[in-house]
Amino acid sequence: MKRILLIMLIAALVGLALAPAGTVMAASASRSLPASATAGADFDIDINTADYGAFGQVVETLPPGFNYVSSTLSAAAVTTDGQVVKFTLLGETAFSYTVTASSTVGSHTFSGILKDEDKAELTLSGNTQITVPANRSLPASVATDANFNVVINTADYGVFGQVVETLPLGFSYVSSTLSLAAVTTDGLVVKFTLLGETVFSYTVTASSAVGSHTFSGILKDEDKVELTLGGDTQITVTSAPTPAVGGGDGGAGAPPPTYVETNLFGIEGRFRIDSDGKILATIEATSVDGMVTIYIPKGTIARDKDGKRLKGLQVAIDLSPPAPSEGNYIIGLAYDFGPPGATFDPPITVTWKYDPDALPENVVEKDLVVGYFDEDEDEWEECPSKVNTAANTITAEVSHFTHFAILGAVTPAPTPTPTPAPTPTPAPTPAPAPSPAPAPAPAPPAPAPVPTVPTVPTVPTVPSPTNWLLIGGIIAAVVIAGLLVYFLLIRRRAY
Repeated sequence: MKRILLIMLIAALVGLALAPAGTVMAASASRSLPASATAGADFDIDINTADYGAFGQVVETLPPGFNYVSSTLSAAAVTTDGQVVKFTLLGETAFSYTVTASSTVGSHTFSGILKDEDKAELTLSGNTQITVPANRSLPASVATDANFNVVINTADYGVFGQVVETLPLGFSYVSSTLSLAAVTTDGLVVKFTLLGETVFSYTVTASSAVGSHTFSGILKDEDKVELTLGGDTQITVTSAPTPAVGGGDGGAGAPPPTYVETNLFGIEGRFRIDSDGKILATIEATSVDGMVTIYIPKGTIARDKDGKRLKGLQVAIDLSPPAPSEGNYIIGLAYDFGPPGATFDPPITVTWKYDPDALPENVVEKDLVVGYFDEDEDEWEECPSKVNTAANTITAEVSHFTHFAILGAVTPAPTPTPTPAPTPTPAPTPAPAPSPAPAPAPAPPAPAPVPTVPTVPTVPTVPSPTNWLLIGGIIAAVVIAGLLVYFLLIRRRAY
């Protein structure tokens, strides 16, 4: 019995030794993102890992404009370097971290890897895309009862959508860059129906109540999913300085506040300007199609053609601009900036976008310029401009107002260098014809060849194969017959 058990034990050990090694599990990691995030709002990202060994590291690269806030790991386990965040793991298989979303509307991409204990790198699976669907841009402050613009940016709402804005108490809606049919109002609630538009603005009159006021709104996509508008929500209403009442000595009070009235791309507004023409609040506006943006920074001195403070600003599409000189084209729409002769110190910034696929033939993208029409010379002149071919934009510094447009000149084709005609070669003098050689004497006919009869080879005789089966059968029969005779003789003797 003991011998049998010993044999079984040895067999088991041999089986274990010969069995294939177990499969090593590969490391894995995945990321979970929400489908969308409100512009400027915080949201969480979940990371799940497995089989990275005794220690590992997750390295995440955040999209531009997104900012890391915190994580469920210890602070010592996290390091940041710009958009790159590294999470050191010591056995953890799941953690999450918080990020602040960008204010830029559109789709944004996360990327990351897991490094295991052997420093092998594995790309994180799962979600990589997140959408910031809509945001709102507000001025930081506005004077009581003043008009101002609210800019809305949207993305990825489908074929149609709707922005629903709720204005603060005391504010009133004035107009928008959308059609009248696209806007409905119900008290403080304003609904804007979108049919493909990604950016629009609307004008509001501020409350007369001084203090901080809050806007709120949502974007409804084509599936009626409601997404909160991100970006700016707070605006401060400040009181305009009031004239001081003169005392008994007859002294005059402070001058009343002055404003520059604006109508930029169809949006009306009003901005503070002092008596010397200094702009007291930054003015920025974008055309309805998003192709032109004007930026007038705070502190700019804006005066009319007579050197007095500017009382109004207008920018509108120029439907019949002056024609450029021959060989030049107006690219896209021209705009009329008014009033004519208004000056700005320092120059203001105007940025145009253009479609490179719509450029006329032989117009080179890098040679585009912003031009202005010189009324005195009755011709278009170039502004100092910078072309960004990657972003398809042109930025110009503008010091006065008149007609403006993008100008493109046709690049002339290079003049081909004429190929000189070859010098004719004189025909050679013909050589005299050679004398004919005497015909050779005919050779005697060769004797007819005697045919040779080929020798027929002898066919070898193939020996017949030996029939071993027959021979074996004869031998077996003789042996059997001999045995029979032998047994018969033995049997006779026995009797």
